[in-house]
Amino acid sequence: MHPTKQILLETTVALLDELPSDEVTSDTVLRRSGISKGSLYHHFPDYGHLIDDAEVIRFARYVDGSIAVLTAIIREATTAQELIASLKAVTRATQSPGRQESRRARIYLLGLATQRPHLQELLGREQQRLTEGLADLFREAQARGWFRSNLDPMAAALLVQSYSLGLWLDDITPDPVHTDSWVALIDELVDRLFLDDTSTTEI
Repeated sequence: MHPTKQILLETTVALLDELPSDEVTSDTVLRRSGISKGSLYHHFPDYGHLIDDAEVIRFARYVDGSIAVLTAIIREATTAQELIASLKAVTRATQSPGRQESRRARIYLLGLATQRPHLQELLGREQQRLTEGLADLFREAQARGWFRSNLDPMAAALLVQSYSLGLWLDDITPDPVHTDSWVALIDELVDRLFLDDTSTTEI
């Protein structure tokens, strides 16, 4: 990648980490980076493409972190009970009220992608990578005899992401469901849908 393009991307990513997206203007990026407007439009068709590429870099960073966590979970688990306990701990963390802003940001980015084909294409590739990373965990659990053999790993991976991100539907309501009730329902779903009956009967 050309050094100037790299600087523009790194600067935009840093600004998006610091500021609301509507405050990250082309003037802000150029001022912070010290790059000329002509150079920006030499490396990107328009400012929107720069923003899209920067947003995807940020999402890729999230994907990398998520895959690292999933890899550690399956590597360290020695029994089905340990695996399920770790997954439930992740559920409690991701479904907490403190993660509301993270869910909002994901929903916002997905909404933008419906209007911007370039963003949708790039974001879709990273989303595929995340789904496959989660599916790998299910495949390994199946190989160890812990999860049902007739479970479709990709479908299961999609289900987990759907209920995780879907909590945004409740985040915006004036009287949200209690977190403990929501997490308890997810825990029961995981026990009933994923576990092989012969792997354990007590979680």
